[in-house]
Amino acid sequence: MANSKNIKTIILSNYFDENISSRASVVNLFKSNFDKVDQVQIDFANIDFISRSVAHQFLKEKKRLNKEFKISMKFQNENSSLDQLFSTVLQSIKNNSSTLVEAKSLKFSSTSDLSKFLLTV
Repeated sequence: MANSKNIKTIILSNYFDENISSRASVVNLFKSNFDKVDQVQIDFANIDFISRSVAHQFLKEKKRLNKEFKISMKFQNENSSLDQLFSTVLQSIKNNSSTLVEAKSLKFSSTSDLSKFLLTV
């Protein structure tokens, strides 16, 4: 008998209205149990808009599921705007266009100390 895949489909319109704008909402979707799942299908039917950060989070979850659990993820029924957004975000990830900048933080015990510091810069 041929190996059959155990596919879990997540229909986004069951969880969201037509817009998804929160990274945290995507993270919460992937807190469910994926035991014995080989593939996750994300169904974007009736979803008109997702933010760029949401698209980025979906791609991060896709990579994490594959790396940690060897689960593949496929998107389906995304409109052309969503498809273009995913392509753009994926390209920016590949180009590593975002760079991490480390910022020092300073603590002052009083506003007077802060004022003195500001006069030195």
